Amino acid sequence: MAKIVVHVEHIKEMQKQRERINTPFLYEIEFYENGKLLHIDKEVIDEFIFTGLSNIDFITTGFYLGEIKE
Repeated sequence: MAKIVVHVEHIKEMQKQRERINTPFLYEIEFYENGKLLHIDKEVIDEFIFTGLSNIDFITTGFYLGEIKE
């Protein structure tokens, strides 16, 4: 099995990006997909902020769509 090459600098840069996304309040972020601004209902954000998950999780779980991926 081939080894995967991982550059530490890449990990550090990814972590900086995650921190940049996770630091502000979710209400302060404008999310874009395919160059278009996503219009997310305030109620969806209101429901999500009490989950204890991160701003990145808001997207990766599908919560922003009003659904959760399993």
